Amino acid sequence: MPDRGYGRRRVMTHPPEDGVPVIAFGKHAGTAPHELAAGPDPSYLDWMMTKDFPEHVKRICERAIHHRGERFVEWIISEFGPPPGDGETA
Repeated sequence: MPDRGYGRRRVMTHPPEDGVPVIAFGKHAGTAPHELAAGPDPSYLDWMMTKDFPEHVKRICERAIHHRGERFVEWIISEFGPPPGDGETA
């Protein structure tokens, strides 16, 4: 996943451990979008989609809401590639 920031702040990061991005700011920093969609505050992703974030971030939020769990992880890998160190050259 591209590590693109929002202004000077990073919106999502792509941890190399499992390749699933996590939110990098605010009260849900460190939470994967698909976990947020299934749990404590799915409306946060709706909020993110209405703000001036990069299009790839909005696409990730939308997919997290509609394709939870393993389907979301599969989509992330197909869209952005496997995590670094997962048999691929970074």
